[in-house]
Amino acid sequence: MTLKKYQMTLRAAYPSPALKGDLSHKGRGEGALASRNDVNLFIAFLAMTIFLFLSPLSAADKNPVPRFVSLRPSEVNARVGPGPEYPVKWIFVKAGLPVEVTAEFDTWRRIRDVEGSEGWVHQNMLCSKRRAVVCCPEALMYSEENAFSPPLVRLQQGVIIELTKCRGDWCRAQVGEYRGWIRREFLWGVYPQENVG
Repeated sequence: MTLKKYQMTLRAAYPSPALKGDLSHKGRGEGALASRNDVNLFIAFLAMTIFLFLSPLSAADKNPVPRFVSLRPSEVNARVGPGPEYPVKWIFVKAGLPVEVTAEFDTWRRIRDVEGSEGWVHQNMLCSKRRAVVCCPEALMYSEENAFSPPLVRLQQGVIIELTKCRGDWCRAQVGEYRGWIRREFLWGVYPQENVG
């Protein structure tokens, strides 16, 4: 659907010689050749089409989809579609909330939160700072990356933590003045085999 929209816009701006019907005769029998301007317009059309279709592909190589990010401001409108003309579906009211980017269109990102709510937000509403949500009823944060080290704090479900490093089964995190290690399986906001930091 998106590609058709681009194609129709470009076709209206740069009609091809066949659609335009502007052929010049060079006096060589019945044959007709397209004018130099028509050829230049066709080349411009072709170059613009290639640019429009390849630029989103190169942007996707830099930032993989899906990926986890965080909300930047404390109030973010999540829309039904990728653009300001679409109605607001949700309003996220927590700065730093981890979300998963599940799709991209131009400068818009479709995001999903820990509860599965989805919507489209502008890329300026997101930051790459990694955070996670405790997704089990209770999790312990330890001083070292093993369950035999002294526990520092008991975290309840829904607590947002800042991730600084993840390797193996453990993630180093900070919440308030506490810094320690928590098991990856207790967190939403990091993939099972993903390395962070």
